Amino acid sequence: QHIIGLGFDITYGSYTNPPDFPYTIIIAQNDNDLKADNKNYGKIRGYQLEYYNDKRVTADEELIENKFDELGISYQKVGPIPIEDGTMLETIYEFQLI
Repeated sequence: QHIIGLGFDITYGSYTNPPDFPYTIIIAQNDNDLKADNKNYGKIRGYQLEYYNDKRVTADEELIENKFDELGISYQKVGPIPIEDGTMLETIYEFQLI
């Protein structure tokens, strides 16, 4: 599967055999439901999109960020962070959906 309009491979959770760079993974994170009177009034689901590449490609980061902006989803960006002994970079976008 590809992220709509971006052309990156994407999966939920993890890949058994990761595709060629770049690729992305969506992971469910902590929920932050709106609560009052001992009830969950509104479901707020936390996610993170992880973008992996073997080099920094700011144009790809800009595509992802523009897609978040287009969809009206606020996000927090972390990275890029070198991982796997510096053989790849990970950029994380944390966001919530109501």
